[in-house]
Amino acid sequence: MDAKEQVFLEEVLKNKDKANRLLMTRDEYHRILDEVKEAAATTATKTQHQRHLLRRYEILTCGQVSKLVLKRKDETEQPKHFIFVEEMYDVLKRIHVVTGHGGRDKMLKEAGKKYANITEASVTLFKSLCVQCQEKIKT
Repeated sequence: MDAKEQVFLEEVLKNKDKANRLLMTRDEYHRILDEVKEAAATTATKTQHQRHLLRRYEILTCGQVSKLVLKRKDETEQPKHFIFVEEMYDVLKRIHVVTGHGGRDKMLKEAGKKYANITEASVTLFKSLCVQCQEKIKT
């Protein structure tokens, strides 16, 4: 993990509780994934928490891999994946390059096509760590 990625992760984790409940660590992600699987498999009366999870999330499985996604209105809608904060830097880096060092709005639009929990604050923080973007602002 490079220094920028470490700074990014520390800042996101420091502000995670303030931001919203969409940001989740790897452990939280897997806990929610397991809870959704359990809620979906339950044939008895579901608890209020289980009903909430099933209204908010669904699981996509491809082979042995299960991914937590935002509940879709119908099967034709493109799934929006949840990612954990430990992988967010790499995802934002990829989006930033794809958008040609795009600005916040361009990055959010691109991220919104595939990801459910990339926040404006995380994009702004990432952009503040991009040397090329900071040099562009200075000139």
